Amino acid sequence: MTIYGHWEVHSDAEDFFRKKRISLTANAAVDVCRLATERGLLISRIEGGLGDARGFESRLDCIWDGDDPPVDRNRMRQNNLHAATYVREKAGSHNAFVLLAVPFDRTA
Repeated sequence: MTIYGHWEVHSDAEDFFRKKRISLTANAAVDVCRLATERGLLISRIEGGLGDARGFESRLDCIWDGDDPPVDRNRMRQNNLHAATYVREKAGSHNAFVLLAVPFDRTA
């Protein structure tokens, strides 16, 4: 974890599942995308930005919208792989990411 003043950018993907409303390093965000699939969660939005002593600044050039539930398990897996790819592509110019994950509809 990197601490900028009172703002934390987490490097452990498990922090995402233990806490709410946190920003993650690129590596941790990619891990969250992988773990989310295993936990039945669909990554529905990613906002990348800059984390520093002032906090997290979301950047308009780094917003990704995924699928909305309901989706089937295969579509959830594909969506989350696309989310991880997006984070990797943006990691060079953004040092922090905020993810929104929602349960996928198992009945779809």
